[in-house]
Amino acid sequence: MCGICGVHSFAGGEIKTESLPRMMGVLLHRGPDDVGEYHEREIQLGMRRLSIIDVKNGKQPLLNEDKSIVAFQNGEIFNYLELKEELKRKHHVFKYNTDTEVIPHLYEEFGTNFPEKLNGMFGIAVWDKNKKQLCLVRDRLGIKPIYYAEHQGVFYFASEVKALIVANPALGVELDNIAINDYLTLMYVRGERTPFKKIRKLMPGHKLIINENGIKLSRWWNLADHSCPDYGTSLDDAAEKNVGVVK
Repeated sequence: MCGICGVHSFAGGEIKTESLPRMMGVLLHRGPDDVGEYHEREIQLGMRRLSIIDVKNGKQPLLNEDKSIVAFQNGEIFNYLELKEELKRKHHVFKYNTDTEVIPHLYEEFGTNFPEKLNGMFGIAVWDKNKKQLCLVRDRLGIKPIYYAEHQGVFYFASEVKALIVANPALGVELDNIAINDYLTLMYVRGERTPFKKIRKLMPGHKLIINENGIKLSRWWNLADHSCPDYGTSLDDAAEKNVGVVK
């Protein structure tokens, strides 16, 4: 299952030293096999790993050749072998057999458009050391979760809401009554809301980029852009033709 998390002082806020360890502790059940961390002055990233692909050598984070791009992933890239061959032809060098390793190299080639190359289920965090830029990406249908919040110049993200709250209890103080009403009425919460006003979920097919210009949220995939083929018949006609086919 795995779980990723991080704390980023993107606007000069103070990162408390205990924030990441607390988040990692909450996510232990998501990945009991391994733990990975990355630290710089303005950012701390971590993950708990459930080892599936390249169990021995798939430890995260995974980096590009000059170690300027740092990648963490919760999920699986189904087409990583094809992507690896494509990247090798562009002279990228790989050390391991894990699917996550294609991510920093894809970012190097395609920048924040790299998710468009992926086929899989994923929640991804990429840190660009040179640009001081954090990029979060959620898969097309939202199979893997990412929650995030901003408080006093510090940005938090994690695979679970409670990891954000243990990092900074202030994030869980104020409830979102609209979200709670949604859950009690519909048994799910619509859109990006969560039960807590300060915490939002990254929507399916969306990415979030944080750099010196602030926080930018955008959609990188939309089902409406991928229409179904025209079969030359209406739904009613198709139903009439198939009456009695299924017993």
